[in-house]
Amino acid sequence: MIEFITEQVAWQQALNEVGGYDFYHTHDYHQLEQKPGETATLLRFREEGTLILLPLLLRPLPSALGRPDLHDATSVYGYAGPLAQGDTAAVEAAFQQMLETALRERGVVTVFSRLHPLLDHSAVLTGLGEVFTTGVTVSLDLTEPPEAQRAAYRRDTKYNLNKLRRGGVECRELPWAEYGDVFVSIYDETMRRVEAQSSYFFPRAYYDRLFEMEGVETRLFGCIQNGEVVCAGLFTFCQGIVQYHLSGTRDAALSMGPSRLMLDTVRLWGMERGAQVLHLGGGVGGQRDSLFEFKAGFSKREHAFKLWRWVVDPRIYADLCLASLCPPESSFFPAYRAPAPVTMESTGA
Repeated sequence: MIEFITEQVAWQQALNEVGGYDFYHTHDYHQLEQKPGETATLLRFREEGTLILLPLLLRPLPSALGRPDLHDATSVYGYAGPLAQGDTAAVEAAFQQMLETALRERGVVTVFSRLHPLLDHSAVLTGLGEVFTTGVTVSLDLTEPPEAQRAAYRRDTKYNLNKLRRGGVECRELPWAEYGDVFVSIYDETMRRVEAQSSYFFPRAYYDRLFEMEGVETRLFGCIQNGEVVCAGLFTFCQGIVQYHLSGTRDAALSMGPSRLMLDTVRLWGMERGAQVLHLGGGVGGQRDSLFEFKAGFSKREHAFKLWRWVVDPRIYADLCLASLCPPESSFFPAYRAPAPVTMESTGA
């Protein structure tokens, strides 16, 4: 059977049992990402010594659709997806059948999830909608000797690191209580510079709660020049994985590229903590853009970044798309949540 877990202790016990997981899978992070009306849920399937976990955010449909009895499911910001232990191939059919039944009984119409590049258990989803690779991410193997890690850096990355150090830039861990407001200022400045969507801006309470997550170490690192923090980043450490979560650079320091020194410093910190991998992520949307190229300067080790999209109830989905005036074949998923097109009337022109 499929169990729906919402309580923290039971959620953590399930994660401990499955073994490898990341901070994106935890109860605390799901509570942090949960929006009003949403329910953070960990689906648990157990059969014949095999355990499969699937964390999701269940959310009501847009009120304009007039279906308060229905929901859809999505994943948290970052990399979530299923976790598994045991012979999943032997129970795959039973898991998928029970999952579909359980979701239909709760009125879930669609499921969307970003999958974890390092903990890839996407095989258990094969046949449920579509799992497709949308890009790649980059990581550093921290179990390798430090010299081997450094040798894998691209030439321009090494040059920039040496130039930063010669220029008097230093990087160290910063206490959140003292530098939290500084980080938020730098991060927001960066998001404004890249014209990020409003969803990439967070209230101060969001960051504070990142440092309060159970079983997760969150650390702030910053690069300092002439007494001023010119770039800073938030990193998490959980179950051997260091994640590059959020960061920013002052506009005036952008040409220096100080975040390279920050990543090099975090690499050494992660090794001291006994971490196995530093995951840098990828480009915007997983693409091979300038952000990806920056991260690829530290390592050639790439991982597929996959998305999962599943229409659980095709009949109801078609009705919802019709009601929202958006065709089911829309590239936006689910189509009934697609933003309304901008018209002359809506802009007041």
